Amino acid sequence: FSDAIFNSAASGIIVLARNGHVLEINRSGAAILGIDPSKMIGRKLTDIFPDMASLLSLDGSLSSGRELSLSLPDGRSIPIGYNSSRLFDPSTGRDGIIAVFRDMSEIKRLQAELKRKQHFETMGKVVSGVAHEIRNPLFGISSIGQILEREIDTAQHKALIQAMLKEANRMKQLIEELLLYTRPSRLEVTDIDICVLFDELSLYTETKRTNADLMINIPPLLVIKADRDKITQVFLNILNNALDAAKGKISVSASASDGTTEIRIADDGEGIRDDDMERIFDPFFTTKKGGTGLGLPICRKIMEDHGGQICVRSMENRGTTVTLTFKS
Repeated sequence: FSDAIFNSAASGIIVLARNGHVLEINRSGAAILGIDPSKMIGRKLTDIFPDMASLLSLDGSLSSGRELSLSLPDGRSIPIGYNSSRLFDPSTGRDGIIAVFRDMSEIKRLQAELKRKQHFETMGKVVSGVAHEIRNPLFGISSIGQILEREIDTAQHKALIQAMLKEANRMKQLIEELLLYTRPSRLEVTDIDICVLFDELSLYTETKRTNADLMINIPPLLVIKADRDKITQVFLNILNNALDAAKGKISVSASASDGTTEIRIADDGEGIRDDDMERIFDPFFTTKKGGTGLGLPICRKIMEDHGGQICVRSMENRGTTVTLTFKS
């Protein structure tokens, strides 16, 4: 019965001698560490996992609730939370250590997501207030500029007015994107035939870039539930990025299985630099001239509002693939 409890526990449990040699490890522990238990028994823990030396420490209150970063045999690094306690058998005088540990990766991910959402909510309130204050005087500037454009005859002055209106319009577009990014979405969910939608979007791509070959491979009658206007904006943003990056080919494919639908948009461009990949969803980060850096953040927000996900994979000189996942 004790063996059943030991091996059925969800957390990893490892039993060590005082000299650090492994006496026992349960199934969950071996699975977390990604190693066969038989390759650990009898060996010194720090010879196998040098990062786990702190498990041998029984330093009073410090023995509970500690964390470490562990490098696994497959090259991954994961956060480990653990508690260490003394094991003493008075009948044999055997002295050792019991360490209970677990993979904290999912908890860390959820903590980071919660922090991001809290930051997002705070930023949203600030942006909404600032955007409202800017939009009114900007409307006045644009109106005066349009009047001056009609009344001024001098070509040089007219060109200056037109440049001013162009910049004012760019500011207006930025404000609208900021509000879209920060305001809560109100979704009008309907059934959308993906084939029909991309047939319509293909006309847009042909208009924007005539020398790009768009290949669509979507099963017939594949339907997702989404807000048509908002999800169309997501596809347009991603297609725009693909059109700007592609050397000449863009492919769109889709599949459905296990209650989810995946739509993949890939280009054959230069790809995204490794240094930039971690920042692609940061607001205002852009490598495109004249870009606002809000396209992908808006896409992620809209996908999250739909209960879906967006994933970007890219290899330098090999192109970029964006995968959108929808729940059926």
